[in-house]
Amino acid sequence: MRIVPVFSVFRRLLLLLPIAVAACSAVTADEDATSVSSATGACGGEGSACCTTGARCKGELGCSGNVCRSIVTDMVAYAEYCKEELGFTNPKAKLPYMSCFDSVTATGTRASGRQALLTLARQPLSADNWDAMFGNGVPAEGCDQPNYLQDRCDPYYRLNVFNPDPGNDDIVAALHCRSDGAKPSPASAITAAARLDAFEASTEASASERTRLFDLWNGSNEIVLTMTNLRTGKACFFHAATPYFGSHLPAPDDETNLSAPGALDRVWDDLPVKPPYGKDDETHRTWFRNGETAWQKPDFMRCTNCHDSGPFMHDPFIDSMGEDYLPRDRRTRPYIPLGYQGQFDNKMVKTGPVRTDSGGTTGQRCTSCHAMGSERACGSWFDRALGWYFPPAASAESKRDQSLARYMPIDHGVASTAEFYEEYGHSIDAMKCCCEHSSWQGCTTVPAATPQGEGTAGTGARSCTESTCGAWKQDCCDGGSCNHTGLTCVSGKCRFKDEQP
Repeated sequence: MRIVPVFSVFRRLLLLLPIAVAACSAVTADEDATSVSSATGACGGEGSACCTTGARCKGELGCSGNVCRSIVTDMVAYAEYCKEELGFTNPKAKLPYMSCFDSVTATGTRASGRQALLTLARQPLSADNWDAMFGNGVPAEGCDQPNYLQDRCDPYYRLNVFNPDPGNDDIVAALHCRSDGAKPSPASAITAAARLDAFEASTEASASERTRLFDLWNGSNEIVLTMTNLRTGKACFFHAATPYFGSHLPAPDDETNLSAPGALDRVWDDLPVKPPYGKDDETHRTWFRNGETAWQKPDFMRCTNCHDSGPFMHDPFIDSMGEDYLPRDRRTRPYIPLGYQGQFDNKMVKTGPVRTDSGGTTGQRCTSCHAMGSERACGSWFDRALGWYFPPAASAESKRDQSLARYMPIDHGVASTAEFYEEYGHSIDAMKCCCEHSSWQGCTTVPAATPQGEGTAGTGARSCTESTCGAWKQDCCDGGSCNHTGLTCVSGKCRFKDEQP
């Protein structure tokens, strides 16, 4: 992303101090706010001045330019609203710049982002095996852990997880920078550090070559940010605007006046790595932005369609950086998306006790650790996690290895299809049935905000937990049908689609 913030070191220190917002009756630097507040004598309402004490704006409004504005259409308003709702100790203090490679917290601490540890035939990614991954027309051939979400190998992906507020350890930020890219040149420039080294060693190269090397290190295909309170479950989602230059980008609450005298100088002085083109090069001014211009409007896209079980999504690709690097969603934790994302009625699906081969019942294993969202988690994510389908980028290795082919439950430790279903088959069967038929008996749908609540129980004529036909290992119903799409009728019996009878 060709964007950078305008925080100088000195200014960043100033931003740590509480920022005094103009009083309702005397708003500065915003004539609109002044006229509105003078006419109404009130603060905190839409279009009125932000209040100086307590919540700065009423309801679902945020403070942007000292005026309370919509958190659906104004990025700064949304970011400021999120800081207050997430429980920042000083929500008026501006966030420091952000980076795919590291981040600066409010105390000045730098937290390094990490590059996904992709492997080829169980060996770390290297220049020698790059061609095996990209050189034969199959984008991820040999890539053991492809980017499951986007169906591709993503060797430059970086995930930066940090605490944006040192005063509240419950708040976690995750900055995702997706960057697949072509084979690097030079061939050694695979890791982010090596790409930066290649640029810094190019002092004698042409201007165009130095620009190419800088872009090789600095560019991304997509940048997204989440901020979550792990205790309350409140979550905010941000999507950056193109172009995606990720080494130094303004936070979404950055209100820098880009036309102010000396603003460009402050941006340039603050850059940790200077681009090869000068600060006055008009063809590369897209990196000069603030929060409003560097990030998409809050209603740009619906994030909770994919993030329906919670703000964090895990698979072998993400967890190659360490299983606990990105926090895990918990089945007991409320999930409360804020702003535009909160307008969607996210639900979780549960099942009652499931049958065992011995004729008894046992607890549902699929939701023993995390919740099951009613949309993508119940649909394509469910099927992918169980190895019922593979993306085009999946390698032969990732299809053979049971830990990659079936990555839910995490660390299941099984070595064969038969062993996997012997251990988890009845839970999988009931869960997928309730995902597709939540109105059937044995199924319960609960609001994401109250995952431990009673919810709405299914009362249909059929059951997902006490079926007499159509369930796994049972006779097919009506001569050929099974309870859900994960099963198929084979010789009169319902079997999982990848199971041998």
